[in-house]
Amino acid sequence: MNTEAGASGPDPRGRTLKWLAVAALVTSLAAVIAHSLSGGKTDNGFSPRLAFPEFETTMADTARIEIQSKDAHFTIAKITVAKVDGEDHWGVVERGSYPIRAEELKALMWGLGDMELIEKKTARAERHKAVGLGAPEDGGDGVRIRVLSADNTVLAAALFGNPEGAATLDGKVRTWLRMDGEDQTWIGEGHLEIEAALEEWLDLDFLEVDASRIASVHTTPGATSQGGEAFSIARSGPESYNFELLDLYDGEAMSGPTVANGLGRALIAMTFSDAMPAGEIGFDDAAFARYETFDGLALTLRVQRFEENFWTTVEAETFEPDEMISATGADETEDAPKDVTAEAVRINARAAGWAFQIPEWKGDQLTIARTSMIK
Repeated sequence: MNTEAGASGPDPRGRTLKWLAVAALVTSLAAVIAHSLSGGKTDNGFSPRLAFPEFETTMADTARIEIQSKDAHFTIAKITVAKVDGEDHWGVVERGSYPIRAEELKALMWGLGDMELIEKKTARAERHKAVGLGAPEDGGDGVRIRVLSADNTVLAAALFGNPEGAATLDGKVRTWLRMDGEDQTWIGEGHLEIEAALEEWLDLDFLEVDASRIASVHTTPGATSQGGEAFSIARSGPESYNFELLDLYDGEAMSGPTVANGLGRALIAMTFSDAMPAGEIGFDDAAFARYETFDGLALTLRVQRFEENFWTTVEAETFEPDEMISATGADETEDAPKDVTAEAVRINARAAGWAFQIPEWKGDQLTIARTSMIK
């Protein structure tokens, strides 16, 4: 009878588990409240503080920023961003002081000044690699940032590692970090997003040409391709999608209606991933391609293979287009009417004297041989 009654009556163990759960919840809430009342101090007595407390006042003295990382996708692991010639101009020293994106510099400086240390973590050096704080010179994943003044005074220096948790409601992110030369690690919180890729620092977004503007291309493929015979392609107006090979010889025909479109549209979505002084490459034996638009802009590209990559120079000028074609283009080009003179000046201001690395497939398009378009 006792056994049956026990099976059908209330379970004292269930009530015990419920009370234990309630007690655990109350304990957790009490801990949160106590942490809040203590001013945010952790169990070890640490109070959040700025990672670089003097940086807000010394930031204006910055003359050089060194960024060092181990990144298998780029040949440059360490970049130095520096003031050039005493002017308010910032460039990458290892790239001949090629200009950087101003917004990247602003974000970095603001982020360093904003960074707070919110939690003290391990000081065991053997744990550095596990949290992304291994020294890059030793093959680790840490990103070292050093901010220095003109007299080489270190204004801020730290290694940044793995992200920690999700971003806060006000957009702050958390990351592991340790001060340069120290083993002690921390969790930092702020608006700093570490960008260690050289490509993201270089100001390379200056060539944007709408597809509807390109009228013709005159090219000599040069020694970088299968052949060096000069040829031209063109289309009759912005409404014509396909480019046609001009000056076909007797008995010749294009191998397909779209075979010239790769060359004709090679400037579309053109991206540059690196830059260096053009003189360090040399373009004496380069392929040549001159793009002319319906509205009178001419862009000349010289393309050269250098250290297994394609590199190009860019030169802009204006010309007087055919009146009939110009009028047709002005009506149907998305950006028309366009001040092509100002556009040419802007492009040359950034591109003159520089060479830019382009994707392999873009290099193939720009150096295509005439023979590959013929049946």
